[in-house]
Amino acid sequence: MAIETDLNVSPYYDDYDESKDYHRVLFKPAVALQARELTQAQTILQTQIERFGQHIFKEGSIIKGCAMTFDNQIKYVKILDKTIAGTDVNTANITEGMYLRGQTANLVSRVSLSASGLESQNPDLNTIFFNYIKSDNTTTYYANREILEVYSATTSVANIQVTAIGDNYNNTDTVSISSTNGGNATATVNTYSNGSVESITVTANGTGFTAADYPTANVSGNSTASGATLRVNLNEEMRVTVGNSSFFDSGGNTEFNVTGKAYEMRVQDGVIFQKGHFQRFAEQNIIVSKYTNRPNERVVGIATTESTVNNSVDTTLLDNASGYANENAPGADRLKLIPTLSVNSKSVAESSNNFLKIDEFQHGEVVQKNQNAVLSSLGDAIAQRTYEESGDYVVDPFVLSTEGRAGNTTHLSLTVGEGKGYIQGKRFELTGTTRLPLAKATTTANADPQQVSINYGNYVDVDELVGQFGAEENDMVLILDTQWIQ
Repeated sequence: MAIETDLNVSPYYDDYDESKDYHRVLFKPAVALQARELTQAQTILQTQIERFGQHIFKEGSIIKGCAMTFDNQIKYVKILDKTIAGTDVNTANITEGMYLRGQTANLVSRVSLSASGLESQNPDLNTIFFNYIKSDNTTTYYANREILEVYSATTSVANIQVTAIGDNYNNTDTVSISSTNGGNATATVNTYSNGSVESITVTANGTGFTAADYPTANVSGNSTASGATLRVNLNEEMRVTVGNSSFFDSGGNTEFNVTGKAYEMRVQDGVIFQKGHFQRFAEQNIIVSKYTNRPNERVVGIATTESTVNNSVDTTLLDNASGYANENAPGADRLKLIPTLSVNSKSVAESSNNFLKIDEFQHGEVVQKNQNAVLSSLGDAIAQRTYEESGDYVVDPFVLSTEGRAGNTTHLSLTVGEGKGYIQGKRFELTGTTRLPLAKATTTANADPQQVSINYGNYVDVDELVGQFGAEENDMVLILDTQWIQ
């Protein structure tokens, strides 16, 4: 699939027509150079790369890198539509690397992702995904209705409060502000006439402070000074409120809870092939399932977004021939391709011709993973040869079994364990247990007349069977007249 951006428009006029079979732009002296000729020269070359690439690789195939990690313990918290200041919450401003700090128990967490929502779209409220990193007491979760302070990855000192005024201080005493990460913050002391501390004036806010390493401050006075305590406040981005139990589901569906666990997938940087281009893939993470850590029938793949960029968006496109960005020489625009992770339901992913899944999830497990390059036409030719030589075969056996489905009277589950094999020459691997619905035998059929052999020994009528006997290992089977509780 080629790019979808139409470049045969003003001001580019890329009217390349492959039916004309032009394969080179032949520039000539004393003939004016056309902008479209430079663009078409790129298109001709790119068309050749695209045709070759599509013969070798499937769309969305990982060429290099893109190592994957999974986190089924990442936490989420749903927040109300308005900040404490009364403005609308914009989760786009709450990004990876920022911090949350609970006002109730000073519980600190580091943000991984965020998702927009509304209270009217319950359970899809504004949601923040994070990992706890620090607690000042035994509290392990943010509480319903708790106010959360949102901080940038690094920030500065906002002010210093006096929580105990002490005795025998003076205005020449030193205020020391301590932090492992931040620095360059300074302050002065203001005292009452009796020597107690009245206030602290911040004279330099400093830089590099984090909510994960909240700074402390104290006043260094003379030998008789004592008792003054201070509290440092950092500059916040906003304050938000955790949702309350009114958003819960009366039927007990935990996905309506305002706090809980989600499932995150992270992919390291690498190279992928999509839309005819070999694209750089920047490290990314995505939430596979927002309000449960057991994603089911979910598929993660890669989608590419297209855009054109000019010098008003990126000033580095200005002509730098003079050693600086020349505003009077804007230069050419750029076509930008950004590959991004995308999550879909299994049915949507399978119906798309241009979506190559890299991971498929069932019941909280990764059951299929395409982390290596997936071949296209070349792969089909290799597969045909393999199939003609060897047929279908199994390398690592897929263990089959059955299990019941709670409350289901018509179906049970056929479980297919991890394994590896070749079907029509193509490699097929399951990295987790896959479950398929299997109809129970609930009907009967009569065959009359029918000869039936009676050459068999003792037998037992079994009304219902789940699982299988280990015939190959000669497992012992116990037949009991009452239920056996192990």
